[in-house]
Amino acid sequence: MKIENLMARSNNLETQAVEKYFTNAIENYSGLFLAKRRGKNFEFRQRLVFANEMANAIGGSLLDCAAGSGEITASILQKEHFTQATVVDLSPRMLDFASRQIKTALGTQRSIKLQFVNTDIFRFAEENADRRFNVILCLGLIAHTGRLPELLSGLKRMLHQDGAILLQSTLADHLGVRIHHTLTEKRYMRRQGYRISSFRRRDILQAVRNAGLVVAAQRRFALAIPFGDKIWAAANYYLERTFQHWAGSHGAEEIYLLKLDGGNK
Repeated sequence: MKIENLMARSNNLETQAVEKYFTNAIENYSGLFLAKRRGKNFEFRQRLVFANEMANAIGGSLLDCAAGSGEITASILQKEHFTQATVVDLSPRMLDFASRQIKTALGTQRSIKLQFVNTDIFRFAEENADRRFNVILCLGLIAHTGRLPELLSGLKRMLHQDGAILLQSTLADHLGVRIHHTLTEKRYMRRQGYRISSFRRRDILQAVRNAGLVVAAQRRFALAIPFGDKIWAAANYYLERTFQHWAGSHGAEEIYLLKLDGGNK
């Protein structure tokens, strides 16, 4: 019991640290989706494009596990495949920002029923295990929470029989990611109060299998040159744009389209 209490306390402290980080990063985070000549902006805009492509043929009910500033959620909902969307975020200020972004993008003519929930996705999954969603967006989340097996288990319980989860992760086995984490991990921990999580590709795939899910599609992207934008943002943007094909098989970021394993539906 003591160990369980310590783990719960640790998770709670990390959750508070993540909430604080995103509450203070709203404008900077939203700015990453603008068409600026920076490598990081190119990466975030690719995340948006690929998420749209992978969710294009699915509709019905949508759950966004951590909406951030709302650009990807709004873009996907604009395709009119959805009748209902539940948008979750840990930071109340970030959630308010995302809700305004989404409502503005959809306009008054859209008939999508929107629900905005200020909580963390682990608590939401526990309290809403009887709900079912056709699409679950989990983009940019596990870097700030870790706990991948626990997350996938919770999301699977809420997934419609024919639904899909879009899971995005930074890949720990990418050389640029390893270099960046080695040089920044301690400083980030001191400043933000929690560690950024990344996962090796084989560990992600194993966690997916263990959860009773299968990878139906995947898109890889981002050269992720360490400190590329700080060294020369325009040049970093040019390299990201020029070597998209190479990043498609060797990139630092990957989005997986996950579905229920046929034997586990």
